[in-house]
Amino acid sequence: MPRFRWMAVAVAGASLTLAACGGDDDSNSQLSYADFGKEANRICKEADDKADPIGEKLTGDAQNDAPLVKQALDIQEPAIQEFKDLKPPKELQADFDTFVAISDEQLATLKKAEAAARAGDTAGYRAELKKGQARDAESDAAASRLGAAECAND
Repeated sequence: MPRFRWMAVAVAGASLTLAACGGDDDSNSQLSYADFGKEANRICKEADDKADPIGEKLTGDAQNDAPLVKQALDIQEPAIQEFKDLKPPKELQADFDTFVAISDEQLATLKKAEAAARAGDTAGYRAELKKGQARDAESDAAASRLGAAECAND
């Protein structure tokens, strides 16, 4: 079964703020467009390095994948919250909001997929993963507009 790319995309995108927020004590500071893109690309690369091995191990079998999906959730959930605290430049706000909304949807879908996998419901698990994949193109487009091409190139 193919690797479930959207999971890695969501993990990478959601992890954007780990570095963007980490080095500056002024949480109300807006990043410039260029700085936002640089931080996003760097963080997405680092997040991809963590998420890709998880995606490579997914088989589509609920029993195999349940602990892997849990690992992805453990990476994604706190990162999304941190991302929401990031202050993008005003010209990026709409795309930032779109990316955050998609990340929230994919997180909810991933939680449903994980629950189905833990219950041994392979069909339900696969159905939830398909739902998550449906927003990939829109997420990639928003990431590109944010100047975060690395986040869209999974």
